[in-house]
Amino acid sequence: NNQKSSSSGRVGILSIKRAIKVLDTLERGNWNFNVSKGLITGAASRGCEISILAFEVANTIVKGTNFLQSLSEKQLQLLKEEILTSEGVQNLVSTDTQELLTIAAADKREDLEVFLREVIRFGNQCKDPRWHNLGQCFSKLDLDNPRCKLSREEAESSMQQLSSLAQQTLELYHALHSLDRFERDYHSKLQEAESCSLPLRGEDLMNLESELKHQKKLVKSLKKRSLWSMTMEEIMAKFVNIIAYMHQRMMEAFGDNGMMTFIEECTKNIGGPQRLGKAGLALNYANIVKQIDMIASHPAALPPHVRSTLYHALPTVVKTALRSRLQSIDAKDQ
Repeated sequence: NNQKSSSSGRVGILSIKRAIKVLDTLERGNWNFNVSKGLITGAASRGCEISILAFEVANTIVKGTNFLQSLSEKQLQLLKEEILTSEGVQNLVSTDTQELLTIAAADKREDLEVFLREVIRFGNQCKDPRWHNLGQCFSKLDLDNPRCKLSREEAESSMQQLSSLAQQTLELYHALHSLDRFERDYHSKLQEAESCSLPLRGEDLMNLESELKHQKKLVKSLKKRSLWSMTMEEIMAKFVNIIAYMHQRMMEAFGDNGMMTFIEECTKNIGGPQRLGKAGLALNYANIVKQIDMIASHPAALPPHVRSTLYHALPTVVKTALRSRLQSIDAKDQ
């Protein structure tokens, strides 16, 4: 256990050193990350335990894991060779591959922005002020600088460590729920025994007490092995390294379209006209289907302008195809 703890400590120190290099490179004027000042050595630099925030941090880790998986070679190949070339996307969105890639990159940037904002919020909760206001640093990420680059192996190792901690935290979450249930059952049985003047060392109570003690030990063990007992500073070091790699992967996957930082994305409208997004698009098409169903069900009793409203709601590609078909039908009738 001591050897494992020592190894884990060395990994944590290396991760913090790596994060310091990245941040120090981004803003030398305002960021003074000097390892010798005690960020990774003295006990005084150690922040408070994450404690109850562990569940929020675990949720953010899952988002980061999913984001990196979506940028894997396999997923990008699926996106470019199957999804963007599918008949539905080509007919309903665009036939321009570059435009589709721009839209896909914008969607990925939105996912990255959500992750970044959560990481920045966690950084602001650190005791060490050097993790505060990371948004200013992330906006200046320079991937041409080798100090800001992280190898795939390093990034996957950091993400795997965080994922393992998140999994232990999930187990802790369920263990705490079970502990709460055991405590309620035990106190209920205890009150029942007292009200009925039954012996307080009966078999049922003894069994419940044993289960309760076992569950408390499990919770205590999981707290030590999960995010609960770590400090936000330790986790932030890994987050910073992973974010540098995420920007790197976005650039590799989408070129300049993947380089937009979350601050620029918030202030600029890139990639042509504003789009509905996934939820809005689904709602738009659901409304179209509803209108078609209404017209088909009650063709003789339609409110004014229903057909016109439906037509204008259709995608441009569908309207073009519909117009040519209607013209051919009119020609046949004549």
